[in-house]
Amino acid sequence: MTDDQIKFGCASVPLLKREWPCAPSQPYRQTYVLKPGQSWFDADLAHGQSEFYALDDDGTAVPVGAMVAREMKAQGAIETAFVELWSGVTLVDERLICVDGHHTEIESVLARVREKRGTLKGFPDVIAVFHDGRVAAREIKRVGKDSVKADQHEVADTLRDLFGQKLDLAVVEWHWKSGSKA
Repeated sequence: MTDDQIKFGCASVPLLKREWPCAPSQPYRQTYVLKPGQSWFDADLAHGQSEFYALDDDGTAVPVGAMVAREMKAQGAIETAFVELWSGVTLVDERLICVDGHHTEIESVLARVREKRGTLKGFPDVIAVFHDGRVAAREIKRVGKDSVKADQHEVADTLRDLFGQKLDLAVVEWHWKSGSKA
């Protein structure tokens, strides 16, 4: 894994290159309908939409956001979640369980961003908080498919304004391992 730099908002951040096997295209799981305590695997399938998920160490197809959240949890985060903003805010932790964002450190981060910007549009895909007060945010891009959008740059700058030196901001570029079917 080599880490480069990429412009994200007004400054450069680490570009974290990750290679995970890719599962064959599958119907999109409607994460946004999950209720706290439900598993991501319980989400209804949207047969009109498809998604490429990563394969974890057990060979299970999971959202790339879960893979990133697991990395941050292994780095000592006390709370991690990938963020679904399709219809409101849905948070799913590294175990693929929908979490109630109320009264959590993550909800505090989201509330501060919403208060400053009036919206969460463009918020990074994964958020984590640490015991020492650090806030880590990761935007995920598929190599050759995605780029950082204007509203995502704006959120990056808002996060910098709010958390300063306590912010750990990066972009994760997902490369499919050779031999995967994507």
